[in-house]
Amino acid sequence: MTTEQYTRAIQISERLKDLEQVKKAISSTTRNRLTYEKEGDRGFDAHPSWAIKPIGNILDKHDKMIREEIDQEIEAL
Repeated sequence: MTTEQYTRAIQISERLKDLEQVKKAISSTTRNRLTYEKEGDRGFDAHPSWAIKPIGNILDKHDKMIREEIDQEIEAL
């Protein structure tokens, strides 16, 4: 194995680990939802759920797409 191959293998392993951690953290589709954040004095804060409720169905659609893309990237790696 060349140095480049070894380095790439480590990168792939780290990416897979990161993606699996994200999948675990967002595994519940009923307890997790996409949202928008705004920058404040102490970092980013989520907009209140009542403010984004009117676009909840759009956020849910994109959440599903993101989850599928995560699975596709894991499969590709």
